Amino acid sequence: MLALQAIDEAPERERRARKRGTAMIAGLTSLQRTMLAGTDPTAALLALNELAAGDLAADDPGLDAILRAIVLRTRVEIARRETRE
Repeated sequence: MLALQAIDEAPERERRARKRGTAMIAGLTSLQRTMLAGTDPTAALLALNELAAGDLAADDPGLDAILRAIVLRTRVEIARRETRE
């Protein structure tokens, strides 16, 4: 029974990871637009920080690598903006 539950959880875990990855990309796009418009990026940075926190692990190695790259890019952008303040 536990083995069946683990199998059923894998697709759901990957769906959540994809959804968070997509949200981080949207957040990075929002940050870019905010910076280009010259407005305060604080809200976009806070949203990105929240999305980058926590575990995004996926069972698929390819998806996991993509998610790790997105998280890294997100953290780099957050760090860049924090040093400017």
